Amino acid sequence: MTLFKQIALLVSAIYLILLLIIVFNDFSRTGNFQQGQLQTTAQDMATTLGIAISNLPEGDDEATLEALFNAVFDSGYYTRIELVSVDGQTILQKSQDLDISGVPGWFLHLVPLEPARGATRVMKGWTQLGELKLEIHPGFAYSTMYQALVSALRWFVLLFVVSMLVLWVVLRYLLEPLQRV
Repeated sequence: MTLFKQIALLVSAIYLILLLIIVFNDFSRTGNFQQGQLQTTAQDMATTLGIAISNLPEGDDEATLEALFNAVFDSGYYTRIELVSVDGQTILQKSQDLDISGVPGWFLHLVPLEPARGATRVMKGWTQLGELKLEIHPGFAYSTMYQALVSALRWFVLLFVVSMLVLWVVLRYLLEPLQRV
């Protein structure tokens, strides 16, 4: 193997190892951040919706309750919203199965995100009316993370090709005197 090929192989290997370390590190931090954001959003929405429900007028105002649930549920981010009374009976529940489209299966196994859950007590004055539970589907986070990974890999491939071309030119220039000997 020539000196040129040895140096090119060494620099290429170092570049690829560096690439893998950077992508893995960034990916790990992004996954942890997304999981935290999902959990925070779930708890915030549960609290907000719980406050809105607790401010409903006295009596069984199922139409307003249904409208509040629909306003949150129709955004598509939630897989389940449930209001359970103090005695454990479900007052109102909405649920749907969301699929994760546009993200390959290997990616889902690579970054395991759990569905985020939020819960809050719904109070009317000092009286507890029940508990509100909701669950956010991680599909949107997966989609965002996958698109970011694809974009990062495209940039790294472009930079790798450019750096290999520059390396080839530099090594040709540096090793030219050695070649003449």
